[in-house]
Amino acid sequence: MLLLIFTGTFNLIFTHLPMINTSAKFRVIVLLNFSLAALVGMNIDDLLTKHKDYKSVRVQTWAAAIVPAVAFAIALWRKSGVFNRASDDAIHQVVAASTSVALYVIVVIMLTVSLNKLIAFICTFAMMATTAVDMGTFAYQYFPMIEADAPTVPTATASIRYLQQNTKQQEKILSTGAWTFFSSTNMMYGLRDILGHSFLYTNHDVAEYYKAFDDEIFDNSPTHPLVDKIDNYNLLKYMGVKYILSVSGTTLSPQDFEGNVTPLDGAGNGNAVSQTFTAEANDLSSISVPLGLNGQRKTGTVKATVIDTQSGKQVRQATLKLSKLTDNASASFVFKPITDSQGKRYSVVFSANVPKGKNVAVYFWNSDKYVGDATIGNTAQANDVAASFGYGRPWSDGMTTRELPEYSKQIQLTDTVKVFKTNAEVIDAMKKKYEPNTIFFSSESDSPDSEDTSKQTPLSSDESVTDIVNYANGNIDFNVNVDHDRYVLVNEYNDGNWKAYIDGKETTIYRGNSLFRAINVPAGQHSVQLRYEPASLKVFFIIMGVGVLLLIVPVCFRKRLNQKADRLKPAVVA
Repeated sequence: MLLLIFTGTFNLIFTHLPMINTSAKFRVIVLLNFSLAALVGMNIDDLLTKHKDYKSVRVQTWAAAIVPAVAFAIALWRKSGVFNRASDDAIHQVVAASTSVALYVIVVIMLTVSLNKLIAFICTFAMMATTAVDMGTFAYQYFPMIEADAPTVPTATASIRYLQQNTKQQEKILSTGAWTFFSSTNMMYGLRDILGHSFLYTNHDVAEYYKAFDDEIFDNSPTHPLVDKIDNYNLLKYMGVKYILSVSGTTLSPQDFEGNVTPLDGAGNGNAVSQTFTAEANDLSSISVPLGLNGQRKTGTVKATVIDTQSGKQVRQATLKLSKLTDNASASFVFKPITDSQGKRYSVVFSANVPKGKNVAVYFWNSDKYVGDATIGNTAQANDVAASFGYGRPWSDGMTTRELPEYSKQIQLTDTVKVFKTNAEVIDAMKKKYEPNTIFFSSESDSPDSEDTSKQTPLSSDESVTDIVNYANGNIDFNVNVDHDRYVLVNEYNDGNWKAYIDGKETTIYRGNSLFRAINVPAGQHSVQLRYEPASLKVFFIIMGVGVLLLIVPVCFRKRLNQKADRLKPAVVA
């Protein structure tokens, strides 16, 4: 187990272990801890019940207890420098573990030296007390929440309340960053985050689609996608993503920061650093840049001024105190969103109010990263300022919500059909342009016949989807009114276990837009039902039924079987 977790010796085996091979290898430590705890318990029990036997081999027993304890002590000593940066809770846990190891060694020695029952009782009590203290130490950090009667589900903050009010029609959200939402807790608030923590993401079709809008999304874990950058917004629109949730003030990641940027002194004493750029979206609301403070931590401020290059007017300004910033880290300037910023050219000017002779260093990329000109004072620079730009509406809880200008509804009618040979070609076509009334099929995955896909008549104003009902178990009902045969696209994942019924009659569900459910509805008014009916569930019930019968039959016929067995017994001769 140690070799599996801490070395690459058994990597080949680990990659084929079901259920855990998709997670980080160090999490197997939980299994190691359980195994070691059970082993220690068995050893102690054996010592308590057979300590007379161990007295004759006391040296070997001592060695078996002391050698691991010494190894533990050496490991602590080698990592002693870490304790200076560790939290109080972490230090408490280390102390509890160290005490447990020391007591274990003492118990072993005492039980192999003395046969006194009182000593055995004291040793047993000490081990039980140590276990209780260890568990209590771990739980200690939760006591303040319990004492404060903290709710099981934390109260919704400003950004969550806003999303709840504006996603009542099954619109989805995307939470960027590592732990903006702890895995799947968005469901506690009725929000539909397309990210989570599930084996669903290991499905080839799902992973292929997600990698298409962020090629690094599964670098952390194949079951827990994380989005730090978005390569393609059209794929999010097709999924029905209405809002992107992020931490206010988008900053550089450590991977971008280290080795890719260089600090250049410039802001302060009359000099300023400027950078022109083109806004990629509406609602420009923050600009972040790494700053070197050069020891200026007590007094002074740094300011970011946003200027519209066409009019020459100042449109936004934000000021930060140096005492609140961290040296050589990203500083986020957050301001009121510029609602119509998309496509416009701006200049951001960084200036500092610091004591005479001092300045603030602004970090630059080591290359020309984007279209725009940078200057320090009046001197032009070859490379760009290492700035990142945030878009959306900032909230008091430190979050920002950005609304996409267009997105697909949960259920939509289509009037244009495009068929490609492969699913990869479908995704490439969707990436190029967002076409809300178009449905894409792939010949390699449940594509309808060519005759059915050739009918393309523009939608009329009286064609609609109404009376949509979403049930808690995922089933969906709705009514459709169409003038021609139409494909209705339900933007929910098609895993092959769904059944569709039009006016009570089953119909085929196709795979549309790479991942979703497509139904061909004939002209007229119809009611449509989608039901989750996995074949595996039927197999499960059949197996369970057979198992129940195998248990019931012997019980029901036990008396008869016993009588028959008695008759078959040979008579006893007196």
